[in-house]
Amino acid sequence: MRRMGERLADGRIKQLIEGYLTRFDISSNELEFKVAGGVKVLPGKQIDNIVWIDSISSIPRYLINGKNFKMNDAAVDGFLEVLVDGTVPLYRKYYVEILKPNFSPALNVGSKDTKVLRKYLLVFAKQGSLYQIKSKKSVAQLDPTIQDRANSIIDKLDLNLKDESHVIRLFTELNRVDAGNK
Repeated sequence: MRRMGERLADGRIKQLIEGYLTRFDISSNELEFKVAGGVKVLPGKQIDNIVWIDSISSIPRYLINGKNFKMNDAAVDGFLEVLVDGTVPLYRKYYVEILKPNFSPALNVGSKDTKVLRKYLLVFAKQGSLYQIKSKKSVAQLDPTIQDRANSIIDKLDLNLKDESHVIRLFTELNRVDAGNK
């Protein structure tokens, strides 16, 4: 099924858009749809969330717009992939890093090419702000009650927060405990 929704007065799309081949441009924060007449581009600021179903593995990935969050006192541009949802959500924030050429003609070493790298940060949300997870010290930015539980989970499960799978496990456990308390 292919359909495009109606536009609201503020420019956002009211209905679901599905059935199109899609590409997301991280650097310009735009979603490109392949349509019969070519390509239609939709600015990321007009989209609230995305459920992206991988065409190969059929695994859904959930993305939310970062426009409602701040990081380092600046508005977040782009989308956040939801890794763990709950009272202490964990997100993956993608960004683009451009590496300039580092060729040295005198030594004939290095690269002449500019490289564009897709990178990401693991971040958690707290009161509308995003905080990066770098190490066990990053847990100190959590609320004090959650911080104590996080430290005990890290010690109990022997987690290394430099490993992405360990960070996901920590936040899964934190949210499991929170879900059990409700």
